[in-house]
Amino acid sequence: MSDRFGFQFTKSIIPEKWILDGYVSIGSTGALSPTLASGGQTLPIWMKSITRNSAGNYTVVLTDSWATVPRINVEVIGADAFDGLQAQVILESTSGFQFVCYLPSTLVATDPSSGGGIQFIINVSNSVSV
Repeated sequence: MSDRFGFQFTKSIIPEKWILDGYVSIGSTGALSPTLASGGQTLPIWMKSITRNSAGNYTVVLTDSWATVPRINVEVIGADAFDGLQAQVILESTSGFQFVCYLPSTLVATDPSSGGGIQFIINVSNSVSV
């Protein structure tokens, strides 16, 4: 469980706001290998699991449920980003989210290529007042 009594200064009017970030590298056939850019942990501490549902479609489960999740940013990093591959959140809740990677030209879900990565930046809050 995350530290609910910690303090993260964010210059925000939203009380008890936290910013979670992490990186997941892409393996063969779109498989994800969760890693952190620093620290050497297998999964970011806030990520309970990440699952490939189908081609280009993934589900992330957060370690904790939060009162609100006002922002989820998912970004493709690496060669795929130069080819125009994008990521879009398609379903979200206070305990996780689902996203899809796709090419805007075809609008078809597509696995990122091996060696690329997905960057996450998520705003969460212990407070329901946003």
